[in-house]
Amino acid sequence: METLETLWSSDLAAKHLRVKPETLANWRSQGKGPSYVKIGRLVGYRPEAIDAYLNRHTIKTYDSS
Repeated sequence: METLETLWSSDLAAKHLRVKPETLANWRSQGKGPSYVKIGRLVGYRPEAIDAYLNRHTIKTYDSS
């Protein structure tokens, strides 16, 4: 069972993504960025959502040699 303690704050999620918390707020308003949970005014991020977001934005290069 997931609890609120398992959710990351915007500050912690931003730190892991190396962006400002304001950037996450902007992304939320634009429908961009990692998925999040919103309960009332509380916004939280599941750690696996941050990992999934990073995986979706990973550029894979291939060595042709």
